[in-house]
Amino acid sequence: MSAGTIVFMVIAGILIALILYAVIAYNSLVGLRNQLRNAWSQIEVQLKRRHDLIPNLVETAKGYMSHERQTFEAVTQARSLIRTFFLCRGVYLAVSCMSRRFGPQDIGDG
Repeated sequence: MSAGTIVFMVIAGILIALILYAVIAYNSLVGLRNQLRNAWSQIEVQLKRRHDLIPNLVETAKGYMSHERQTFEAVTQARSLIRTFFLCRGVYLAVSCMSRRFGPQDIGDG
């Protein structure tokens, strides 16, 4: 082999290696770009799902608020009844005690 042939083969080998490197690098970049697009697409899908679930969440919260309102009203009414019961019981005990002490005719005379 002559020196010219060896030089040509070395240059051809370097060019083939550079071309092969460029092709592999390009394919790698295209693959990364596709992965990035896929990742953003998945993010958009999740955001769309969340956006679609917001009305359901609002309706659930409204239903829970209604239930809570009914519960609080029932508790308030029960407390009021108990308070009225104890107040009436207290008045009855006071009148009963006074009637025993002073007699029923003295209570009404004031």
